[in-house]
Amino acid sequence: MTKIERIDAEILKAREKIAEQHAKIRTLEGQKNDEENALIVQMVRKMRLSPAELERFLDRHKNSLTNPTKTPPVFPAAQINPTNLSKKESEENPQ
Repeated sequence: MTKIERIDAEILKAREKIAEQHAKIRTLEGQKNDEENALIVQMVRKMRLSPAELERFLDRHKNSLTNPTKTPPVFPAAQINPTNLSKKESEENPQ
């Protein structure tokens, strides 16, 4: 085997390792994305909002996400769902 052939073999080996690492990175990025999504779903479920309530909440806070200096509006007390509060209170204070 000539020196050039050995170098070519090393290049091929290095490219194979790089391809494996790229595949590993894609897999890890997918796992990270899945975990982030699961965390987001968990946080949303803790809020106990209906899909419509969640949509209104996000719409109201959209500007604060794009413009952090602007304060998000506060939910009026009339919009709080009392059934959600009673469920939350019963979980926090079991008797």
